[in-house]
Amino acid sequence: MISSVLTNITQALNTHLNRKFQNRTNRVLLSGLVGPDGNAIIKEESALVLSIVNIEHATNRKTNSGYVRLNGGGLGQQHPPVNVNIYLLLSMLFNEKQYPEGLKWLSAAIGFFQGHPVFNRQNMSDLPPSVKKVTCEIVNLNIQDMSHFWGALGAKYQPSIIYKLRMLSIQEGDMPAELPQVDQAPETSL
Repeated sequence: MISSVLTNITQALNTHLNRKFQNRTNRVLLSGLVGPDGNAIIKEESALVLSIVNIEHATNRKTNSGYVRLNGGGLGQQHPPVNVNIYLLLSMLFNEKQYPEGLKWLSAAIGFFQGHPVFNRQNMSDLPPSVKKVTCEIVNLNIQDMSHFWGALGAKYQPSIIYKLRMLSIQEGDMPAELPQVDQAPETSL
């Protein structure tokens, strides 16, 4: 599901930027920046890269109790979904000769997210059926935190912005286990 949502966002961003700049080549890539060996993954000389930099368990949303009403009227027990927030890095990887051009593309991409703070079925029909909406908000880091952040990534700083995508619910589609019906409350003796 995470892959599907991010692929759809990447495609929508590419469509927006290609239309804005009358470009035919997709410049937005969904990829990590650095591989496990510490070497750069992206060899493009002019690209915007969307990378997951963190996935956190979203504990601020009330989850269901684990009980669901079945079609036959009974109750079933199912584990509640896991709700996660995705931290998405949008970074500019343009060579030094194309730096001003890269800043235009990065600005336009930021404008795309400003104009689309919510992704839902109305503006992105290819979202997975289990995703009702995804909201985007900017995450601010001060210069020191940004330095630590890029160091932890194992990459050199590039102009970038971080978005927090709220909230994806992940739940396996297993049928809930049906609970036996209780006809009477048990008698208590005092």
